[in-house]
Amino acid sequence: MNNLTKEDLIDVINKIKDHLINKSKRDFTVYREYPEAFNNLYTTDVNLINILIKSKMEENKRLEYRMYFFVPYNLSDVQKGIQAGHCALEYAYKFNNDKDYISFIENDKTWIILNGGTTNSSRDSNGELNGSLNRIAETLSNNNINNAVFHEPDLDDALTAVCFLADERVYDYEKYPDYDEVGNDVYGEILYSDWVNLIGGDKNVLLRELIKGKKLA
Repeated sequence: MNNLTKEDLIDVINKIKDHLINKSKRDFTVYREYPEAFNNLYTTDVNLINILIKSKMEENKRLEYRMYFFVPYNLSDVQKGIQAGHCALEYAYKFNNDKDYISFIENDKTWIILNGGTTNSSRDSNGELNGSLNRIAETLSNNNINNAVFHEPDLDDALTAVCFLADERVYDYEKYPDYDEVGNDVYGEILYSDWVNLIGGDKNVLLRELIKGKKLA
């Protein structure tokens, strides 16, 4: 892991200073209303400092990437791989100059193909897409996450694959545990924003939720 530069340390110190200023009123309220919890303040602040330093250090090293695919549940294993391959080419065509994609191609090249459920482009009475695979594609696009899709001509142009890149902060739960494992019951609402920054922002939060618990295709 790379060392922090002087500029990195200044950035971390400024963030800690802002945090200490913003929490002063909170601390007084906690002391007044929850005196037994006041001793936890030091531990909480140390955890925050560790999060900020780790986040800054992670910025200074190359992140590993995986390409994730969702495919329909009812295709044969061979067809699942074929549809993922089609989709990967669509992604390469769209994002061949993207720095994250270039890093993925040069260093990683790992594919993860997941069960995306059903494919159905129709919508219910509430305007919700009926196909779970279609909903995944829509969610990615609505949140401006780079993705590609493939529609199979031999299946009446049905959606048969969706793919996107995810860096290690999305899938490596050992290095980047869930918020529930690093948050604090009393100050969770304050630490959550720092956790979001640690794992790369709101888009990575969404991707973590998207792949969590999904089975391999």
